[in-house]
Amino acid sequence: IDGVTTDLSSPEITEDDARHAMKMGFGGKMAVHPRQIEPIRNGFRPSENEITWARDIIGAASSGEASQVNGEMVDRPVIERARQVLRRAALV
Repeated sequence: IDGVTTDLSSPEITEDDARHAMKMGFGGKMAVHPRQIEPIRNGFRPSENEITWARDIIGAASSGEASQVNGEMVDRPVIERARQVLRRAALV
């Protein structure tokens, strides 16, 4: 879990910090004020493009074999990343 963002003046700063934390592999972020909760959720929420990508990957992975989706090699690590995106989408 990522540490707090101490700047309470801008929800955009908190959201950017949360997005950066997510990209660094963190699964969450601590808040010091309730108004930071929604920006943190937004920062960890996958984009529509990420969700579409993940659904395409999971759909192609139903056979359990390595395959290719939109020019991208799809194997177990890619499938796991797609599952993680869909889990994040369901949580926030």
